[in-house]
Amino acid sequence: MPPVDDASAPKTAAFGVPWLDPGAEASALAGALRSAFDRLLSAPLDDGEIPAFEREIAERLGAGDAVAVSSGSDALLAALTALGVGPEDEVITCALKNFATASAALRLGARPVFVDIDPATLTLDPALVAAAVGDRTRAVVPVHAFGQPADMGLLGAVASAFSIPLVEDARCAAFAVDGEGRKVGAAGAFGCFSFGPTASPSALGEAGLVTCDDPERAGFVRLLRGEAEEGARTVIGANLRMDALHAAVLRAKLPSVPVWLEARRAHAALYDLLFFESDLAPRALELPRRAPGHAHLRYVVRVPGTGARALVAHLHERGIGCALPHLLAAAEQPCFEGLVVEPCPEASRAARELLALPMHAGLEAAQIERVVGAVEDHFAA
Repeated sequence: MPPVDDASAPKTAAFGVPWLDPGAEASALAGALRSAFDRLLSAPLDDGEIPAFEREIAERLGAGDAVAVSSGSDALLAALTALGVGPEDEVITCALKNFATASAALRLGARPVFVDIDPATLTLDPALVAAAVGDRTRAVVPVHAFGQPADMGLLGAVASAFSIPLVEDARCAAFAVDGEGRKVGAAGAFGCFSFGPTASPSALGEAGLVTCDDPERAGFVRLLRGEAEEGARTVIGANLRMDALHAAVLRAKLPSVPVWLEARRAHAALYDLLFFESDLAPRALELPRRAPGHAHLRYVVRVPGTGARALVAHLHERGIGCALPHLLAAAEQPCFEGLVVEPCPEASRAARELLALPMHAGLEAAQIERVVGAVEDHFAA
């Protein structure tokens, strides 16, 4: 089976040890989900599900307000629009991961400015952001990659020094906690989240969220998603609404999030222990530095050089799901070929070397041991 990227990786039944298991969230909460469906069926035109979800998740994320939208990508688009990003402006973002932010900036007529990562954490390098700020910079968008919080303390200091707002891309890190003790999404002007099929918690399809502490900005995002203001359309928006069904599903799952989060943290700790005990790390693999507040949506390792594809093929042959999360860095995508992009060597190297191993709340210790054993066999051959 050929190596695949994060978007197309086999997720569940194809493997004895699945890479992800989104169905486990649903099966564990079958009763609560059926109750949510029955509630919607009995009142299909009741619009109370969305505001209830917004209130509940804002409280859990420590945000002043939350606006449910149709996807994580639309959350980024709405946040940049609300900040007035437009033609000839620049948006600084992470060179490794943030295809969605670059796309949103271009859709608004702005130019994405890719900045390299800290290779230890795989997140935006604060030391490089200041040098990238220019007269047209209108936002800095750090990415909390794979569940790892970016350094919001240093990034916040840089943004404050230049009076530039931060927009947190927390699409892969819901409920992670940054180094300042805040849940991600609570430090910037906006936080942007995804609850798509490979997120946790996940909706039944694409769904997203924008958080902020400014009531006026939150109100403007609601207008952008297609709402009227006292019957009048004062903003040219779009239909960026979350479906009530997704909101009901997410509301049913929210109480279980702390349990799932702790389970993934325990799994990550076991992976780390076994890799060090086997001498695979640092002999054959590099383990990114994981902050205490990491959400562990993905468990990624680095295979130095060009060996990641061969390891993926080996694991697939042994019934173990895994994925290459980035075949190319965001800055190297062909659709951005016309942009003037400064070299980002750490992001380019990480894109070639990163490998995502099975990670989900329902993972068992024996399965993790099987994964590590298979990796050990590959390097022993």
